[in-house]
Amino acid sequence: MVPSRGAAEGRADYCRRYVTKEVAFEPVDGPINDLIDDAYRVKYHSSPYLNPMIGARARSATIKIIPGK
Repeated sequence: MVPSRGAAEGRADYCRRYVTKEVAFEPVDGPINDLIDDAYRVKYHSSPYLNPMIGARARSATIKIIPGK
């Protein structure tokens, strides 16, 4: 993903395989974070990096990408 300057404003351009699409971002909160953490626990159970991947800082950086028009 190559974000545009608008990424700080909650929007960006997503580029993949020579196709560019406008997207928006919104913060993620609630039970979905628990599901994400559970998936990471299963996949990375033996990793010394698991705790930072499921910590408060990681949760606060989780975003939903919403396709534009």
